[in-house]
Amino acid sequence: MQKGANGAERAVMSAPIRVGIDARKLDDYGIGTYLGQLIAHLARPGSPLDLVAYHPHPDPPPLKTAGHVAWVKQSAPAYSIREQFALHRQARRHRLHLLHIPHYVVPWIAPCPMVVTIHDVIHLLFAENLPGAAARIYARLMLNRAAATARRIITVSQSSKRDLMRHLGVPEGKITVIPLGLPPDCRPGAIEGQPASVTAGCGIDGPFLLAAGNFRQRHKNLPLLLEAYRLLRQTLPSAPVLVIAGDLPSQGRHCEPLSRDGVICLGRISRVQLISLYRAAEAFVSPSSYEGFGLTVLEAMGCGLPVVAADCAAVREVADGAALLAAPGDARDMAGAMGRVLSDEGLREDLSRRAIARSRRYSWDEHARRTLAVYQEALGLNP
Repeated sequence: MQKGANGAERAVMSAPIRVGIDARKLDDYGIGTYLGQLIAHLARPGSPLDLVAYHPHPDPPPLKTAGHVAWVKQSAPAYSIREQFALHRQARRHRLHLLHIPHYVVPWIAPCPMVVTIHDVIHLLFAENLPGAAARIYARLMLNRAAATARRIITVSQSSKRDLMRHLGVPEGKITVIPLGLPPDCRPGAIEGQPASVTAGCGIDGPFLLAAGNFRQRHKNLPLLLEAYRLLRQTLPSAPVLVIAGDLPSQGRHCEPLSRDGVICLGRISRVQLISLYRAAEAFVSPSSYEGFGLTVLEAMGCGLPVVAADCAAVREVADGAALLAAPGDARDMAGAMGRVLSDEGLREDLSRRAIARSRRYSWDEHARRTLAVYQEALGLNP
């Protein structure tokens, strides 16, 4: 122990801090980007951490980690009873000082101090997104358990912090807001070695609007997007096609009625394809009524895209004047905003400039640095 400036004793650890990270969702949208960037930046040379990453595959995923990460196979299904025992057992086996859960499903009996990232409370507010009653009960149980047992909780926006306090009763002092960073592949310009065949291979042969996300979830507002686009084409018949990338409900049945009217539904695509589309689109459209952060909005901004988005709290916080916001749930207002962006070159250029400048404020280096500080706080260590 050492005495601080105020005379209080605090622990000091000279050996590396052994931190386990549940990386089973590394291949998912959103949280997968979060995990990949966090691990890569925490594992850089000089880090005081000894990282153990739990992942379904025995070989390390292709992360650009200059430092050391021990990848350990963990194939317990998400949202299962099996994961409770598996994570607890492995944390004990590897003598972890700290376990970081990047979602909210924590071991019921904590084998060591835990830090939990809760990105949002979507599974409380939009429980119908979950596959059944058992999944809804499990999600609510685990969210409350995470809120109660975590030493510290990380979230990604002030909006999510307010939701955690309101819906889970988490004390304000237990929550640290650390915004996500801008992925390094999100920048303006064509991708080297990726010709126009990337868009041509998706059936796109001209200008297009882009929307991306998991549109199986109700709050992502796919029907609103399609209605707004239908209204846009009534007032602007020359409007470019609308390209929708990401998971779609029932193989895109919502898109079929409009497929002959300028809508291209791609379904799930690769990261390289998505970045190519970001960099080639005329504008990005986000109709979502609720976000914990709004990562696709930030990614589009980083690629220099003018953004039209529904005015929800987290997106307003992330964009901060660098996007054109439409009234939430109002297809006509969103259609009008899209029309303004398409018709006004000066507005497009201004939004693009502001988007690039704003997006550069989001750093994964800073995110990792502040996450490390939370680890140290959770263990009572002097940073």
